[in-house]
Amino acid sequence: MAGEVFTPVRLSDDGRGIAQADGKVVFVRGALPGETVEAQRVVAHRRFDEAELLTVREAAPERMTPPCPRYGECGGCDLQHLELGAQRDHKVAVLTQALRRAKVDPLPTVTAPDTALPGLAYRRRARFSVHWGRGGRLTLGFREGKGHRIVGLRQCPILVPALTEVPGQLQDALEGLALGPWLTHVDAVADEAGIGGWCRLAFRGRRGEPVPPLETEDRVRLEALAQSLGRPVLADLDGALETYGNAAPELRDGGVTYAPGAFLQANGAVNAALRAAVLSAVGAPTGAPVLDAFAGAGNFAWALAEAGHEVLAVEGDGRALLGLKQRAEAAGLSLKAQPLDLFSELPVKLAQFETVVLDPPRAGADHLCKGLAALRKGRRPKRIVYVSCAPPTLARDAATLSGAGYALRRAAVFDMFPQTHHVECLAVFEG
Repeated sequence: MAGEVFTPVRLSDDGRGIAQADGKVVFVRGALPGETVEAQRVVAHRRFDEAELLTVREAAPERMTPPCPRYGECGGCDLQHLELGAQRDHKVAVLTQALRRAKVDPLPTVTAPDTALPGLAYRRRARFSVHWGRGGRLTLGFREGKGHRIVGLRQCPILVPALTEVPGQLQDALEGLALGPWLTHVDAVADEAGIGGWCRLAFRGRRGEPVPPLETEDRVRLEALAQSLGRPVLADLDGALETYGNAAPELRDGGVTYAPGAFLQANGAVNAALRAAVLSAVGAPTGAPVLDAFAGAGNFAWALAEAGHEVLAVEGDGRALLGLKQRAEAAGLSLKAQPLDLFSELPVKLAQFETVVLDPPRAGADHLCKGLAALRKGRRPKRIVYVSCAPPTLARDAATLSGAGYALRRAAVFDMFPQTHHVECLAVFEG
């Protein structure tokens, strides 16, 4: 099929150029607004088509040369061809439009307060996919953007320096591993500073298949890997932990200790900025308790408690909360932790909290927001500080709160994932 000429007028939420042709919308991957491009339609739908970029005839001023040589093939990033400031402007527009479509009123100006933070060498955790071919040949990297093939990598420019060279080192060390046929992923996490320190590697295998015992050869290879990395290797085999090299220190960030496998925000600098913004939105302690919903390992709860607030951290995954209360007590902090499924349950005495901080997964916080909206005005939390990684579900929940009398006072985008279309945002409601 021959290429066609398109002129996109704007970007879709996922960063594709949107053009019109033959009475249909055409999404052109890799094209920017205002450009003249040649592209090939690859998927046809009833109301729209999808196309892949072939050549750029007239480039937009915001177009730049991607810093990664595997860009366009590897699916880890999808906006490296767009200048960083324009990426952030696009994310502000995505959040603004999501709130506008949900008819949230009042709708404040959406800001992007972290524009000075870097766009490369920021990611401190990664999941590498593993494929074992014939003859024990290993491919390790990220999956391609348009399929399931694994794009082998030797290095990655968006990873922090402690992880940049890890893909290649792992590729060399793991080839021929007797454990290989079971292995599907390797999770890598760098220390808080992310420079020259240590990294923790966890090995994941096929679900439902028994973990094969580690053979002597495997143990020798893992020990050699730790020595070559100059960093400890934590081998997590279906919950059985073994450490090679020097003992792995605890993974800490902002005072919080993270157990192996616990969720950790990928961008340490932006997470610190987001944490500071949450503290600012909550304000000074008043003596009334603060609810931290979807608390994870305590990313916000710990900071709030250190600031003098009485905090209840609620999280559906009880493993994430392990040791949080005990560590808080040892530090003299007023912080309690409670496992609770916030998709179907509500905390007891929800009205007792003056402020609710929530950081749900992409599915949002529909059940909790409906519970908050059902409380009588004057007998409900005065402030809701909502952290979101999905503008559509944030907008849906914002509409629920707005309909119950809560006013959206502030909204901001935090660029947690530069070079990608993913949007992390903060919304502050009062009512």
